Amino acid sequence: MPNDPPNYDDRSVRQFIVATVLWGCVGMLVAVAVALAGWMNPLLAAVAMPVSSAVAVWGVRRVAA
Repeated sequence: MPNDPPNYDDRSVRQFIVATVLWGCVGMLVAVAVALAGWMNPLLAAVAMPVSSAVAVWGVRRVAA
């Protein structure tokens, strides 16, 4: 039927969520270390944050589709 809810593979979605959170934490730790060392331009940091969010949203939409 056309009105049936979509079927999701819960295991793959859960694995993707865990991987996304893990890589997000690792990325933040690296970014904080780089910023504290003074190696990151504030403009680069301002561009990197929304790009990171866009990649995460793209990944979720790819898995959910």
